[in-house]
Amino acid sequence: MKRIFLTAISIALLLNLKSYAQLIPNFGLEDWTAVASYEEPNSWKTSNALAAQAGISNVFKTTDKHGGTFAIKVTSAATGLGYVVPGAACTGDIVLQGLGVKFVGGFAYTNRADLFNGFMKYTPSSTDSATLIAFLFKRTATGRDTIAYAIKNYGGVASYTAFSQDFTYMSTQSPDSAMVILLSSKNLAAAQDGSELFVDDISFSGTVAGVTNLANNSVSIAVYPNPSSESVNFSISNISSAKALNIYDILGKKVKSIEVSSAQISVSTEGLNNGLYFYQVADRNNNIISTGKFSIKK
Repeated sequence: MKRIFLTAISIALLLNLKSYAQLIPNFGLEDWTAVASYEEPNSWKTSNALAAQAGISNVFKTTDKHGGTFAIKVTSAATGLGYVVPGAACTGDIVLQGLGVKFVGGFAYTNRADLFNGFMKYTPSSTDSATLIAFLFKRTATGRDTIAYAIKNYGGVASYTAFSQDFTYMSTQSPDSAMVILLSSKNLAAAQDGSELFVDDISFSGTVAGVTNLANNSVSIAVYPNPSSESVNFSISNISSAKALNIYDILGKKVKSIEVSSAQISVSTEGLNNGLYFYQVADRNNNIISTGKFSIKK
């Protein structure tokens, strides 16, 4: 009986460890470590390292929380040099790329999650808005493929409010890693001084078996070349069901919107930076009938 009891405990512990391994690291933003003149949430990287070069900090541990003891406060802050550093935090790393930043890395995660959840509040400066993002990835022989994404944009939210955003799946594969990104300003190149985003108790939940359920599966789209340099071409199989082609950058900002009037659409990449982009095709009732991704490399 004792052996059976101990075996049952061992199995329970293994199941708990397996479950714990699927959590977002430091999901409650409770654990922080002092680094130089600022603190960093454990298992996360923030824009503090970049902001410190201008003599400021813009991501903070705060007791203004939803649950537990602490939460994260991500702010857009002006420097003495006349520019604003947007606040950012991610469960990966933040590196400089030209005049912008790139989010890399992530944490081990293998479930095909259905929802990206948490609690947030936001005080924007002027017309600013915040962005909460989650990605699921799968490593390949040539790099890393995006299995799914969830992007939530917010204007002002006065008190802690629950958010829940569906993952949009573009593959039937299971991921091997994930990343969460929190941004106090949606447009990193036009961040507005004083915008404050508070986030706490984030999670993934549910399981999705296939690709995202679309309103109409009669439309298929070929995108080429991929990656694109000067232009990206869309070949649409059934334009009678399609009304608009919308293109979004990795932060969820709509960068192009084209009325679908032909089965072949060519979109110039002029004014678009290198990186990953998502597209959605909407029907005449504004239902999403197709979605996918492509990259730009000039």
